[in-house]
Amino acid sequence: MVDKEELETILETEGLEGILELISENGKTTQKELLINHFNSYSSITNVEAQAVYKIRALPRRIFELRERDGYSFEHRWCRDATGQRFMKYVVTFNPNENPGQEQLDINYD
Repeated sequence: MVDKEELETILETEGLEGILELISENGKTTQKELLINHFNSYSSITNVEAQAVYKIRALPRRIFELRERDGYSFEHRWCRDATGQRFMKYVVTFNPNENPGQEQLDINYD
């Protein structure tokens, strides 16, 4: 697995081609595995990031699968870019890889 610093170095020195080469060197990594590795280093992702870096075209579906099958929890945030275009940012609120054996608690703040 590649850590955050290695990804940032590859991105700075080789650009997206370097990231894609790294992915292809690792064999046939599934989109789910790519996202799990991403969330082990970063706390959020957008659809544009998923498409540009990992070639994931159906991010909402992959997020749903991580939530339903793998125990992740996400907060969905609407954001706007500099031109006013809205986009969704998926922020991890619970990562089972960071807390193995710990179940997520349902906390109601109402």
